[in-house]
Amino acid sequence: MSARKSRIWQSFDNFELTMKDRLNLISAYNEWVQSYIDEGWSAFLMTFMFRPLSGTAFFKIQQMKKEIEHFYSDKLLHRIIRRPKFNGDAPVLFAFPDLPVRKKDKTSTIDAIVNDGLHFHTILLIPPRSRLSVPLDLYVASIPEIYLRQRKLDRIDIQSFYTENSFRVVDYCMKSLKGRLDYDNCILILPKSSSECRDDVCQRERGVEGRRKSSMRSKKGRP
Repeated sequence: MSARKSRIWQSFDNFELTMKDRLNLISAYNEWVQSYIDEGWSAFLMTFMFRPLSGTAFFKIQQMKKEIEHFYSDKLLHRIIRRPKFNGDAPVLFAFPDLPVRKKDKTSTIDAIVNDGLHFHTILLIPPRSRLSVPLDLYVASIPEIYLRQRKLDRIDIQSFYTENSFRVVDYCMKSLKGRLDYDNCILILPKSSSECRDDVCQRERGVEGRRKSSMRSKKGRP
């Protein structure tokens, strides 16, 4: 997976993307998705809708990404593959934020109001050797409480798609990155690379250390 990822990003790093660059990026993602489908992987379009979240749009996006990562890593991953750390066939997930297109002939819905309409589209690719005994949509629908209880998720909509619809699905998922949202810090790709995992661990350790020092300072200031 890392080789496919590096091929996509090597032409787009370190400068601001033009519209042409963004369209080329969408095409590159489609080639990436298509390569998995050609190898027999099952493809799903998933839409993650959320309960009302606080904070700015940027902060909401970060919360949504954490919820999607929780869904993938803590609940779904081991249902699909037994030992993902030792197997290269871990499911692949691409997540993209989206905003509703406001049309004069349509009235606002609850989905367009909650979080100002911000939500995520994801593409999930499941390897041929999957532990799931039923299709993904039926599996998630049968046990929604595992994913939605006491979390920030409201619901997950799932549709399967095939080769002939690949580009249309990728373009649909990434449509807000054509101009309305910045791609930087928005896109989530799972599983994470080793370097990304190390960065996450370092950030958590710095957070714990910061809270410990703050607690020590507050204790010293007490009479």
